[in-house]
Amino acid sequence: MCESCVYSPTRCGTPGKEEEEEEEEEEEEEEEEEEEEEEEEEEEEEEEEEEEEEEEEEEEEEEEEEEEEEEEEEESFVVRAANMALASPFPPSKRPDGRDSGF
Repeated sequence: MCESCVYSPTRCGTPGKEEEEEEEEEEEEEEEEEEEEEEEEEEEEEEEEEEEEEEEEEEEEEEEEEEEEEEEEEESFVVRAANMALASPFPPSKRPDGRDSGF
């Protein structure tokens, strides 16, 4: 009801009263839409952050795997070299031509 009379707003003689109420309703709707948009933006930002974190974790895991593979390759090289030295028909102190290598 109108503040200045006892009639309902549709029967009120006060000019512009209905327009004011419509404007208020529109403002409320706009505010609600803005709040919804803000919530959606926040959700999108959170999702992006989560995706970035997952990507970083995956990259770290890949780096760790690469490091482990490199270490395994180095270890296998050392083991192969040691095995080759052990399998050599010549003692480490003698050269194939029979001269002492000085070790």
